Amino acid sequence: MTLITRLALAFTAIAIAIASTLVIGGQYAMTRYFQEVNQELNRSIAMYVVDRLDLMSDGGVNHEQLAVLADRAMTLNPAVEVYLLDPDGRILAHALAPETILMDAVDLAPVRMFLGNGATPPILGDNPRNPGAAQAFSAFPIDRANERLGYLYVVLGGKQFESALGRFENSYVTRLSSVVGSATLLVALVFGFWVVRRQTAPFATLQRAVRRFGEGGFTGPPSLDEVETTSHEVKWLKDDIEQMIAKLGQQYAALDASDRVRRELVANVSHDLRTPLASIQGYLETIILKGEEIDADERRRFLDIAHRHSQRLSDLINELFELARLDSGTVELSVESFSLTELLNDVVLEFELQAKERGITLRFERTNVYVRGDIALIQRVLENLIGNALRFTPRDGNVFIDIEIDEGEARISVSDDGVGIAQSDLPLIFDRYYSNRDNRGDRDEGPSASGGLGLAIVKRILQLHDRPIEVASAVDQGTTFTFSLAKV
Repeated sequence: MTLITRLALAFTAIAIAIASTLVIGGQYAMTRYFQEVNQELNRSIAMYVVDRLDLMSDGGVNHEQLAVLADRAMTLNPAVEVYLLDPDGRILAHALAPETILMDAVDLAPVRMFLGNGATPPILGDNPRNPGAAQAFSAFPIDRANERLGYLYVVLGGKQFESALGRFENSYVTRLSSVVGSATLLVALVFGFWVVRRQTAPFATLQRAVRRFGEGGFTGPPSLDEVETTSHEVKWLKDDIEQMIAKLGQQYAALDASDRVRRELVANVSHDLRTPLASIQGYLETIILKGEEIDADERRRFLDIAHRHSQRLSDLINELFELARLDSGTVELSVESFSLTELLNDVVLEFELQAKERGITLRFERTNVYVRGDIALIQRVLENLIGNALRFTPRDGNVFIDIEIDEGEARISVSDDGVGIAQSDLPLIFDRYYSNRDNRGDRDEGPSASGGLGLAIVKRILQLHDRPIEVASAVDQGTTFTFSLAKV
């Protein structure tokens, strides 16, 4: 069921409920109004009668006076019915046909309320000829020598009043009012349907535009210019849909780019995996095929090369797993305060032998400072940066680690005077799919050779710490990587 249909049905139900309430309430109010007017006009009738006629004498009912009263009352107002009650409300006498009287007594509570003059009219009491249908009445006590003999109880809305009221409900005026009311309801429904359709039309237009967007493969933003902004809500919804579509477009473009890069990664990683694997296989096959033809020194050299390539293959696989773990969103930082100086001492010692073997001077400017971070991940950052610097620094070169204190932060720099990086390649070096070996030489000597993912891992770890990394480089002049940590 559409929104327009639901709103139309709801509006119809509300209109019918309002009309029914008005009709029923109007009839009830009209009846009460007639009863109130009738009671107010005839409030004193029982008092006048009691003052002028001796209805009870010698402890009994004066039937002659009661007959005169009934005759006069019925002549002047046929709707009036007169009853004499004893002090307990039992009916003592009346001038009506006995078979029409269906009650033996009248509840005196409304009578006392009426005589007290404190209640708001209409005050309704029992109608002996119609039990359960309360009527307006007039009443007055009959007293003799300070003794309560009974009450004169005058029903003001008897059978004839009810009959007249019924005829009024079926009168021309009532029928005309019903016709006018029905016509008004019909006009309200037609106008309501028009308003509902008018107000919901922009939503239908938005729905069609979004459907076309989906049918078009969510490519190319749909035109929402045709949507008429009839209210603030429509304008807000239109703006939100436009923002959502723009965001979807960006996400689809990002997904396409990610998919394209993923395919490139698979190709690059496949190449990186195949290269050392092919080298290992080639050298081992050579040893197997030639056997005793290879002397011990040559065999040793072949095995060393195969081992180096296997180490390189292992490093690449480990880096792939490490980067995938960092990108998975499951890594939780274990932030603590630690001595940056001590951590750098440990990392420098780790690379000191390798630097000596390569003829590279590894220098560290010691500054005692404490910082906050995940010590294990920061160690990985330092290992990758220093190992990267050593790998691309020629013999007799220098690698220098420096710490500077700047406005409550410790800035760590790892510099080398190696081959450097071209300016056009600087924006790409932290890309996980970029192999820095392509521009800084394929140096796979020793166990520090990398598959090109080390800088991507560095950037991801620092992103987890909400810290950027900067790089400055020039070809054949060296490279400097700089990042900072919060000082304790």
